[in-house]
Amino acid sequence: MAGLPKKYAKLGFKKGWKAFKASKRTTKRKTKSTRTRSSKVSNVRRRKSNGFKGLFGTALGAMAYGAGREMISTKLEPITMKIPAGEVADEVVMGALSYAMMKGKIPFIKNFPISREIGKAGFYIEMARIGNYLADNVKLNAVNTGSGSVPNSALQVTVF
Repeated sequence: MAGLPKKYAKLGFKKGWKAFKASKRTTKRKTKSTRTRSSKVSNVRRRKSNGFKGLFGTALGAMAYGAGREMISTKLEPITMKIPAGEVADEVVMGALSYAMMKGKIPFIKNFPISREIGKAGFYIEMARIGNYLADNVKLNAVNTGSGSVPNSALQVTVF
């Protein structure tokens, strides 16, 4: 009959079996396998271009956006008419299109390396145009209350 060895039997039933099982357990060391990359692969990755980055890419994207904006804007005119944004509806539509292009959400176009730069430049241009419109047509008139600070209730918004 296979029982508990004498060495562990003298500890008692519960403690003896616990010590016996602990001695039989083997802990396996967890190791992570590391993959080494050859210098040739690293150099190729370093040389690989990630599209058009920097000032040159931004300038090239802005030029491409400026060249094609009017043509695309006229093709999107039916959508522009449905948006209740007043005079800035064209900027809103073109800004949304530029945002989608910047994020790579437009199929086929996102495969071109410069498409994200064009989208980024277009988004900035459209936001600047909306900001210019707001600066020209929305003015905050502060009512003089006699104190140094202007309370929130004293601000009046005038839209032309």
